[in-house]
Amino acid sequence: MKRSQIVVLIFATAIGLTLSSCRKYNHDANSFAITDITVGAGEKGLETPRVEFALNEKIWITYDVNNITAMNSAGSQYFWIRQDIMVQDEKGAIVLVKPSVLDVKKTVAEKPVKFINEVSLQGIENIKPGRFTATLLVTDIVGFQTATQKARFTVK
Repeated sequence: MKRSQIVVLIFATAIGLTLSSCRKYNHDANSFAITDITVGAGEKGLETPRVEFALNEKIWITYDVNNITAMNSAGSQYFWIRQDIMVQDEKGAIVLVKPSVLDVKKTVAEKPVKFINEVSLQGIENIKPGRFTATLLVTDIVGFQTATQKARFTVK
């Protein structure tokens, strides 16, 4: 093993041990989930649920994440979530990928934690009206957990 590989291995091990020692151990990995997913339009935070949109409309996807692992640090509990979105057309072709659309590290205020994301298909070359599926992937960085959920909508 090269010296640089050994340094990386030691660093990764130290980070893993630090996270493990700070992690709250009363979570159930099977219950980490995306729930109450809603697709809508309007102003952020005031979106009206619906599933049909014009091509130039902003589409808001709101959802809750249950059972995020909290890390204790300096007397506070915080979580760290990363989220990716992929949109596919009705034939399964990927039309949009938004990696790390959210990368949030903040103190735990309320549970479940609510998130809001914007998706727009405007400006995507050769996009045609039809049915689409947005797949959300949420990663709990502290708890080493992932959850996925799908939201379907139509563009006219």
